Amino acid sequence: MAVHIASFLNEFEALSKRQPAAIAVVDARTDRDITYKELTLMTLKTARLLMSFGFKRDGVLVSLLPNSLEAILVFLATIHCGGKFAPISSQSSESEINEWIKLTKASLVIVPDSILNKNKQKLKSNGTSIENISVEKIENNKFPGGELFDGTPGGEIFIQTSGTTGTPKALVYEIDVLWSAAKSWVSLHEFINSQTRFLNYLPVSYLGGLFNLCLIPLATGGSFVITQSFSGTSLLNFWSDVERFDVNTLWLVPTILRGLLTLHRRTGGRHIRSYKMIKGAFIGTAMIERQTKRDAETAFGFSILENFALSETTFITSEVLGKLDHDNRTVGAVLPYVDVRLREVAVSDSSLPKTGNEIQVKTPFLFKGYYNSNGSIMQQVDVDGYFSTGDLAMFDENNNLVLLGRSREIIKKGGYLVTLPEVEAIASQHPDVEEASAISIPHEFYGEDLMLFVVFSNKKRGKEAVQSLRVWLTEKLAKYKWPSEIKELYEMPKTASGKIQKFKLIEILDK
Repeated sequence: MAVHIASFLNEFEALSKRQPAAIAVVDARTDRDITYKELTLMTLKTARLLMSFGFKRDGVLVSLLPNSLEAILVFLATIHCGGKFAPISSQSSESEINEWIKLTKASLVIVPDSILNKNKQKLKSNGTSIENISVEKIENNKFPGGELFDGTPGGEIFIQTSGTTGTPKALVYEIDVLWSAAKSWVSLHEFINSQTRFLNYLPVSYLGGLFNLCLIPLATGGSFVITQSFSGTSLLNFWSDVERFDVNTLWLVPTILRGLLTLHRRTGGRHIRSYKMIKGAFIGTAMIERQTKRDAETAFGFSILENFALSETTFITSEVLGKLDHDNRTVGAVLPYVDVRLREVAVSDSSLPKTGNEIQVKTPFLFKGYYNSNGSIMQQVDVDGYFSTGDLAMFDENNNLVLLGRSREIIKKGGYLVTLPEVEAIASQHPDVEEASAISIPHEFYGEDLMLFVVFSNKKRGKEAVQSLRVWLTEKLAKYKWPSEIKELYEMPKTASGKIQKFKLIEILDK
């Protein structure tokens, strides 16, 4: 399948001219419909506002905005300025925020009112400008017209990741590559078209909210509803929001699907009218139990298409309508523009065999690399152009990919990637902790969670030490990275060479 890397800016402008009156975004907070023409004008006004704050081409903008129309406008405006958009979760701790700003060398930080005054002076003292943006401020900004930049291709996205080592770093994507990946994805699914409307409740600080539920809807010429990030309250209002905003296509994660299925069972299928509005749904970010998926399709009456993707690669496989395969852990066929090979590797996860076949991927939509603190981009492919995913797999008799686990210590908790070495490293910095080791544990709602084992110094042990560590972690880590439980040990199980034996920690847990 031939692939063309298209210009996002050129095609976004052409799309707005072709269908100016079509709805592009619905703001759930105000029930406001925004057409493609209005979205373009608001984006340009936002860009002018950013420039008035001193933002320039190739500058880095860190956004702490939660899911909102402002967050979408700042994203699009940064790209229109030829800048680098570097969002971070508003749930992040102060130290995580400061580390992210330092790593990306941000020149401008956009924050919500709730943290504006708290951090403004500190960030300004570090040479970083911090500002707040509202829809009212954007619309009151007079846009004089004319070009914002010289037309040179530009615009990148920095996504926060701790990778496999636990050291925070920035994953870099060129906007044109992401836009082209969105267009190629759309072309594979016939039921997605200009009438498609998604519900965007995935965090816009990650690719789920920016790529899956912003760029992909725009690539269809369709629309999306921007609403607050998913929560327990969102679950209760989920189907009423589907009806209220005429949503017809969903993007689910296993956590949300399980929650919706539980809600269905408790309410006796009260929302059948909402179910009938959905043409189809996608699910990704983590593996879903086959029975759960079957139960959901039976309950809701629409197909749920599973896919496999990484932030570094975008989509690798997908199920398509008419070719559903519900064998255990099958995530569909490899996409026509992606090449996958399996390579035998050693496995560090002690719950798996010592070796397995790791997925290696070659795709035209690969990320640019990891951004280093010195400003360089670190490439992550081998001499043949393949990226090693860290995921273990096999092909079934129908040539569909079957996921078997991961060779590296990363879990997916409710759609969020959590690197266990990062949690261990932060815990080990506590003055009373001698050693820390985290393991993955199953969780009924999140799919996976983590548990932390610690050895304290002789002077500080017991409940008070555990509570002190828990407070320490809440201050250093985003909420979704917090361990569900902290268990104290007097010594870690180790090999003769001193390496912690995580499989024995699992055995301790099972006793």
